[in-house]
Amino acid sequence: MNLIDITSIIVGPRQRTDYHDLDRLAESIQRYGLIQPVVIDRDHNLIAGGRRLAACKQLGMTHIPCHCYDELNEVDRAEMELEENVRREALPWQDRCRAIASIHALRSKDAALASKEWGYAETGELLDMRKGNVWYAIRVAEMLNAGDEAIAK
Repeated sequence: MNLIDITSIIVGPRQRTDYHDLDRLAESIQRYGLIQPVVIDRDHNLIAGGRRLAACKQLGMTHIPCHCYDELNEVDRAEMELEENVRREALPWQDRCRAIASIHALRSKDAALASKEWGYAETGELLDMRKGNVWYAIRVAEMLNAGDEAIAK
């Protein structure tokens, strides 16, 4: 992985035309860093990661981590871009509920150790969810973890 001047990346025509909700992605990158680097070719043409690149530019970053592929033909570049966009899979709802419950429990424990309060509203703010949805996800996770087959379906 390399670190490259963000202005040196050339963005040509893209398969994804709507970079939908860059603010949330930018907030995530600001909080956690760029988890998945962009992909470029040896001539600095962007292959994959247009949304990530746009969010990093929005944040004012000057350099960005990237994977660089030396020799790619036009077909390989198009396939790589599409592959990245269609192979990502969101967590199944059951795993998402369990993850929300786990994060809430961990944050609550940390807050208690620091003599602070942490509730559904704080978890909701952290995860960009409504407080009621956090409560619901935690309850569903509890039922899943208890082996409730009807809920699992």
